[in-house]
Amino acid sequence: MTHSWIRSVISGIYYHTGGLGEAVLAALAGEKMSVKHLAVGRLPRSGPPAVLMDMFGISASCISKAVQQLLSA
Repeated sequence: MTHSWIRSVISGIYYHTGGLGEAVLAALAGEKMSVKHLAVGRLPRSGPPAVLMDMFGISASCISKAVQQLLSA
């Protein structure tokens, strides 16, 4: 790639390993980058989707915070 620096927020309803985030990180291996990888970090449980997404740090507000942190770094 010809980018001087890549900043990316990856978020999904999967674990850190074996999901889309891992594939993106593998594709960008060797690039200069800052990445916030948001994913389910522990065994999921039942509940309302909005509550669970916030609990696991993958809600819209969590994604927004990650983007703001990445841009301010």
